[in-house]
Amino acid sequence: MLLLTALVRGLATTLLLDIGDRRPPPDVPTRRLHAAHRLAARNGLAGEGLDPARGEYVPAVTLAERLLARAAPGLAAAGDLEFVEELFHRVRCSGGGAARQRAAYLRRGRLADVVSDLVCATAAG
Repeated sequence: MLLLTALVRGLATTLLLDIGDRRPPPDVPTRRLHAAHRLAARNGLAGEGLDPARGEYVPAVTLAERLLARAAPGLAAAGDLEFVEELFHRVRCSGGGAARQRAAYLRRGRLADVVSDLVCATAAG
């Protein structure tokens, strides 16, 4: 969650700079955004993703790297770039929460197992 929070802050800072420079946002169809979200939720970093701006299918980890690069100016301005790069490296190595949740589901095919796993992980800190 910390990685996501820092990325959002860095991206917001970067996008505010774009607004100041009068750079228009990309015109992304809502349908494509939904498709990209569905793939991200299903595959996590392990599978294929859809770049919503370009409309191309690429490895999800590539999309995450592009997001990190896009947010880098804002992250650097806040002094968070190295910290976020380290967190991203950890998630990339471990697969992150999405991989853990998929594994919990695959054990018995029950969503209750996913929730139980999440409760245990949260309680453990």
